[in-house]
Order: sequence, then structure tokens, then C-alpha cells
Amino acid sequence: MLTGSVCVEVRGRGYTVMVQAVGPGEAMGWSAFLDGHETLFQVRAREKSTALCLDRDRLRALLASDEALAAELLRRVLEVAAVRMQATESALGEMIGVKPRGELGTQMNADERG
Repeated sequence: MLTGSVCVEVRGRGYTVMVQAVGPGEAMGWSAFLDGHETLFQVRAREKSTALCLDRDRLRALLASDEALAAELLRRVLEVAAVRMQATESALGEMIGVKPRGELGTQMNADERG
């Protein structure tokens, strides 16, 4: 995103759930870049916004010729994917009344250990 902000949402029958807000300097569309498949998510502008659009085929050709750039882009895409997964988990947990467990490595309380 260059300016403004958008919502990443998932729409079901009769409801829409906002998964994450994306603003300037943040990325969206990474799943289409990785595998080229349609996604369950949609993006809706929250305000007047400008986004940078990259051509997947041209970007892949560039990445094939520059291993360092490819490694850096993959690292950044994985960071974005991790944040999106956490946001999705939080939104789903909120819908069903379950709190996320927190960051990896945190201790479980007694009832979580069994």
C-alpha cells in the first residue's frame, strides 16, 4: 500500500469478517503471487487508497535472475504470511469466543496441559 488503507476480509453467507487492516508500507496479494490461485479473501478500500501492483510473471523473471533479491522477497512474504495467519486466527477466535494462546514459546496453564 502506498496511501490509504484497505480491509482484508472473508465473506460468508450473510456475514463478512474483517481479518486485517492494511495501510501504507504494508503488503497484500502475496498468496496470489506465490501460487496464482484464487483466494477466499477479498480486499475493500476503507478510504481513498493507492496500491502498487506488480506483474507476477515479470517479477518472477526478475527473481529468477537475482538470487539475493529472490531470497529477500521470500523472507518478507513469509513475514507477511505469518502476520496474516495470526490475524485470521484472532478473527476466527473472536467469532467463536476463543482467545488465541499467544506467541509461540509461552507457557501453557494447567488446564491446557491436560
